[in-house]
Amino acid sequence: MTDAQTTDTSAEAVERVICNPIIAMVNTGRSPSLDGCGAIIDVARSLVADRDALAAELDAANARRNALSKTILKFKDCLLNTVDGLEDEGDRVHFGSSNDADKLRDIAQRFEEHSWDELLGHAQQYDFPARVAELTAENTRLKDLTADLRQQAEAHAQEARTQRSTVHEIYQIISGGTGEPGDWNGAEPVREYVARMDAIINTPETEDFIRGVAIEAEHQRQRWPEDHDASKNGFDWFWVVGFLSQKAATAFEQKDADKTLHHCISTAALMMNMHRHALQKFKGDQK
Repeated sequence: MTDAQTTDTSAEAVERVICNPIIAMVNTGRSPSLDGCGAIIDVARSLVADRDALAAELDAANARRNALSKTILKFKDCLLNTVDGLEDEGDRVHFGSSNDADKLRDIAQRFEEHSWDELLGHAQQYDFPARVAELTAENTRLKDLTADLRQQAEAHAQEARTQRSTVHEIYQIISGGTGEPGDWNGAEPVREYVARMDAIINTPETEDFIRGVAIEAEHQRQRWPEDHDASKNGFDWFWVVGFLSQKAATAFEQKDADKTLHHCISTAALMMNMHRHALQKFKGDQK
């Protein structure tokens, strides 16, 4: 990791290194990379160091101010007392007490003890009202950013809860209501379910007529797209029904049981799909 003293802690850097990865983590559900975590730690340490340095500087400035304030207050009291005790003889003025001169010398020495160049340098270096305004604006920006991040996090959390509920519902459906122990299996249970359904749909059923017709009808719908059947007119359906029923009759005469049973079912399945298209067509025409 880099030295905390040289790490960029500007508002732009904080947003890029800390805020943006947090937003990305909320959006994707993925943790930052190792390098990203290191960068976040570096900036966080630098922010703490900056805070501690500013706090120490503020404490030192407060101490200097308090010391100077005490000196000024003492000088004020001494000056007022000295002025009250002055004896004016016209051409000269005498101290009311010899102790007044000692007090003034003491105050002068105390003033000399203060680092006036440093104090004036700080006063010239810092534009305190401008700095306060800058920090206030930055604080407002960070508050707004925090509120925005919280709002986004709540929205994404709600989306995540909805997705988890949807996944759970899907698992319930594909497992026949027995459920799944958790979503850590990802899409694998769904893939297995789809594979089982594909195997059923693409495996002709000839023993159970009703079940066989339903499976064959779905097989036909998946094999030929929706617009293919929608483009047929009544006599197109009639021709295909005749073609399939002829195949059933031929297989019957040839004593081919499997083909006879299969084409009986495929003919009925075709009529089921014709019924479905006719129902959609006539309902649509009524609208």
